[in-house]
Amino acid sequence: MYSISLIGILLAIFEFGIAILSTKVISSKTGGRKDYIKYAFGLRLMSFLLVLLVLVSFYSLTSLLEYQIIVYTLLIYGFSNSLTIFFRAVFRGFEVMKYEGISIIFDRLLVIMLCGGVLLVSPSLILFVSAYSLAFLLSMSFTFYLFKRQVNDPFPSFDFGKIKNYVLKPGSVFAVMNILLIVRSKLPSLLIEYLTDSNIQVGFYNSGYRLLESYLLIPLIFITPLYPIFVRINKRKAILSKLISNTTRLILVIASFIVIPFFFFREELTLLLYGSEFLGASDTIGLIIFSTITMSLTVVFGSLVSASDKQKLANKIISIEVLIGIFLFSIGIKNFESEGAAIATLITEFLMASILIFVSRKLIDLKQIITLLSRFLLALVISSSIIYTFLDFIKTGNFFTNVSVSLLVLLITYLLTGFLSKKDFYKLFRLIPKLRGSK
Repeated sequence: MYSISLIGILLAIFEFGIAILSTKVISSKTGGRKDYIKYAFGLRLMSFLLVLLVLVSFYSLTSLLEYQIIVYTLLIYGFSNSLTIFFRAVFRGFEVMKYEGISIIFDRLLVIMLCGGVLLVSPSLILFVSAYSLAFLLSMSFTFYLFKRQVNDPFPSFDFGKIKNYVLKPGSVFAVMNILLIVRSKLPSLLIEYLTDSNIQVGFYNSGYRLLESYLLIPLIFITPLYPIFVRINKRKAILSKLISNTTRLILVIASFIVIPFFFFREELTLLLYGSEFLGASDTIGLIIFSTITMSLTVVFGSLVSASDKQKLANKIISIEVLIGIFLFSIGIKNFESEGAAIATLITEFLMASILIFVSRKLIDLKQIITLLSRFLLALVISSSIIYTFLDFIKTGNFFTNVSVSLLVLLITYLLTGFLSKKDFYKLFRLIPKLRGSK
């Protein structure tokens, strides 16, 4: 995890905002998409060479890591994953979501099969890292095949003058944002390693944070097909507010269905997923899982901001939030180790969501969103209080029974408070077909 964090930060610095810019440029349906894709692809390959040079220089100056082979093997994972993200961003721009979906499924299956095979047959850190990197390399190759089918001329161009005009200049604002977001997500692992000198504490934190990252797929299922629509209708406040409100409502409900049972039964969850050796991570996992709510808001409003012209303002405020985050993580880790990092994650994710909602205030009906969030929090507090009060009565020896009962309490609370109704499940899906034709 330390190595992945290090490589992730380096790749973010040299990513240049290509992924987000690609979706925005292609989905805007303006001319020059074909040329843009060639230059963006070329820059993506050039950036890998820069990262490799930095890593080689890094290891010629320091002996910080004992196993350099792990880092260089994981560099294959990092580069393959970065290219795959670029290809998927192109699919998103063309609105061929089936290719992105197929790529993600293929990706996950490869990781499960190859890494699971290593753990079952011959558990070894080097073999596991090799299998992990190979899975992403094969996934990238398959996604390139889909990319080639979508784009008539899939090969990169290395004309730096054109790259500068087509990609670097317009992508700079997204590059800054990407660096900030990657740094704030990868920094905790580096700080825990540095401040505690404990591999176990790094593992405790990442056992929770990996669950949080996995959850990201859920809001992305909703937001991915909507992003091109955001690009085209970001000046139509009324209809955009309605779309954002309905999307946010559904995503928050899903997030709460994860947060409430997994927080109250965090020890059982940890035992189920990681075994008794990681039982000490249960409080850390329980706290981090609460961030799924704020991360849901970050995905929705972050996509809205990047689809509009508000990214520069967001970057300035996020820079301050990252500095605050470094301070909070340092204090939290020194005093409470991985649990302190989890608390800092909760605070920084809340700050991030608040910043993006604030930046979006002129694009949407802010009063409508605040009312929605207030009703959601009220329902969440009521259901949490009921579960906490009757926890001993609810709790059984079966984890899945416990989860089912808590979800039933949560669902009934939503229905009684009026936050959720049967119509909500249909609103979003009635809007999407209409909005796809919006110009």
